Amino acid sequence: MEKDPKANDNVIPFPQLELRLLNKGRLCLEEGNVKEAIEYLEEAKRIDDENPEILFTLTIAYVQQGNFSNAKLILEEMMRFGIGDYFEVVELYVTVLFQLHEYKKINTLLTMLLDEEQIPEHKLDQYRELLQLSQKLADEQKKKTNRDPKELFKGDFQKVLQNILELDLEDVHTFIHEIESFLRDDSKDAFVKTMIINALKEKGFERKIQVRKFNKSITLNPSSYFSVQDVPFSREVKQYIEKALRDDNPSLLENALTLCENFFFAIYPLEKEMTNPLQWAIAILAITASYFDQNLEEMAFIKTNAAHISEAEVEEAKAFVLHVEEHFMK
Repeated sequence: MEKDPKANDNVIPFPQLELRLLNKGRLCLEEGNVKEAIEYLEEAKRIDDENPEILFTLTIAYVQQGNFSNAKLILEEMMRFGIGDYFEVVELYVTVLFQLHEYKKINTLLTMLLDEEQIPEHKLDQYRELLQLSQKLADEQKKKTNRDPKELFKGDFQKVLQNILELDLEDVHTFIHEIESFLRDDSKDAFVKTMIINALKEKGFERKIQVRKFNKSITLNPSSYFSVQDVPFSREVKQYIEKALRDDNPSLLENALTLCENFFFAIYPLEKEMTNPLQWAIAILAITASYFDQNLEEMAFIKTNAAHISEAEVEEAKAFVLHVEEHFMK
């Protein structure tokens, strides 16, 4: 994998720091702390992005988190550059593709491996069974999507989500008129819109689309934007909140982070045009503090940072968070 040409070659990391981070990540996984494990493992990957143990463990962590899109990207890198045990990587890759309902891609890969006689003899039956299963699921998926496009958004909430998640890239192009109409309609469910945009990104949809939520509009290309779990802006807001409450009020911290996560999931991808994470962190802190009769002005973090944000900016952000909470986070 290519290294960052801007990296400072004069920086000397601690000896075997990446292995220490790997071990910390593994320990966190064993203890069920998936989020913390990913933070350690992503840092280890930044130090050594060709270490098969780091990459494979990070992939496992993403799978446990349910972030199959990121897991898929790493596994594809490992296969492309020949990193790690090939068949161990392939098996996990196929598992991830099943989760993403990418049955055509599974069929192509397994057919190629069987045709080229690359599979160890003791695994032949297993791979043939996987191929049969993926072919069956691909056929069922095609039957489900060979329907009137108007049926895509009919049914209850779970049915609509299932319809969206089962689409492959070819189906997306078939239904793109209905999908775009749904995304532009401000009366449609914001949660479903988030799932649609995230699905379009995972499927590599290359085209600008307009999204309207909560009386705001934005245009973006899903394939070149972040997945909902990986948006840097919302991560920065969470970091400010953690800094504000981690040492002084862990119970309020938990509630503030929940509000933060729900808010940014609801508005995704409107945060693309937000510019000041401190503004939104203070707004979320203020709202959470008001729910528990906490004195926001007494927080050391607020005293330190209040001068950097005007009261009008905070009130504007609070009004939007409360608006979203009223209409989405009931």
